[in-house]
Amino acid sequence: MMNAAALRTAFLCAASAAVLAVASQPVSAQDPFAPSGVRPNVILLMVDDLDVGSLDAAVAAGYMPNFVARVLNGGTWFAESFVTLSLCCPSRSTALTGRYPHNHGVVRNSGASGGFARFDDRSTLATWLHDGGYYTGHVGKYLNG
Repeated sequence: MMNAAALRTAFLCAASAAVLAVASQPVSAQDPFAPSGVRPNVILLMVDDLDVGSLDAAVAAGYMPNFVARVLNGGTWFAESFVTLSLCCPSRSTALTGRYPHNHGVVRNSGASGGFARFDDRSTLATWLHDGGYYTGHVGKYLNG
C-alpha cells in the first residue's frame, strides 16, 4: 500500500500526463527535417519530489497506465542528468532557459534573488518553440511566487 504522499504524487503525474496527452496534437507546419512534413510534439514534464522509488511503486501497483504507455515507454529518458542548483526555482529556470543560475539570476526560491519576480521569461523554451511555429501551453506550477 502506498502512503498518502506517494498517492498524491502519482495522481498529479497521471493528471498532468492526461492533460498533456490530450493537448499535444501535432502542429502541421512544414518542417524540412521531418520525413512526414509534420513537426514532432515536444512535451517537457517537470515534477517536484518524484524519486525513482515512488514512480516505480506507482507503476508496479498499476497506477497511471496511460503515463506508462505514452511517457515511460514512448518518451526520452535522461538517466544520467543532474540539476545545476537543487532548489526548485533555480532548477526550473535553468530548464526553461538553458542557462545556469548565475546567468539567469534566479538563485533562490524567493526574495530579491529568487522566485517568479526575479525570472525573466521573455526568452525561454516556450518562446523559442512559439517563434518556431509551435502552439505552446503550460499546466501546473511554473515558479514559486
